Amino acid sequence: MRLSYFSGTALAVAAILFLASSANAANSVYSFTARGTISDDNETDKTIKVDITKVVGKEQAKTDLDGENKEFKVGTAKVLRVVQGKDKSATYKTLAIGQEIGFKGVKKDDDTFVLTFIRIHDRNFTVIGTLDALDKSANTLTVLATNSTYKPTTYKNGAKINMSYTDDITFYEKGNIERAESDISMDNQKVKLVGIIKNSSTWEVLKFYNKHKGNK
Repeated sequence: MRLSYFSGTALAVAAILFLASSANAANSVYSFTARGTISDDNETDKTIKVDITKVVGKEQAKTDLDGENKEFKVGTAKVLRVVQGKDKSATYKTLAIGQEIGFKGVKKDDDTFVLTFIRIHDRNFTVIGTLDALDKSANTLTVLATNSTYKPTTYKNGAKINMSYTDDITFYEKGNIERAESDISMDNQKVKLVGIIKNSSTWEVLKFYNKHKGNK
């Protein structure tokens, strides 16, 4: 079958545009794996900004990213969300300010960072352990954890966790009987603490179960 002049011209133009686009496409400089907290979320531009707390990869990746606040393109990334310890499918529209994420991506030679994978981590926690310190004037406490629903492989077997609380905390004893803060004394008792991780690493206790029994 013979191509018409216009068909041939259209194909030639398309080929030229494709080659030009390929020539202008940014190339990968290095790949990285990192972790951090989302500080800004632009759903329209499909970008996020992250306060980065940990970077794994080449030294240049650590130099560029570790401890920095960087913008990342997320529109084509695979997104998962941890729900009760299991990965559930999500999209970039699920991303929000304050979430803690683990992510993988590449730096391009046009100085942009493109993410290929994102895992949203649950920042709520339940910790059971021994109360090691309690400062009622500073609203802080320290617990030697037995187990934790947040990063359970890290916070276990006596891991020391410093926490804080506000006036919104509720103290309980003997199950769900509410107590006043003044009723809680420090005697290295077993406790259950329920709360949320705020900012990058602030453990804020919302519920304090005194003299807890059991491991859940």
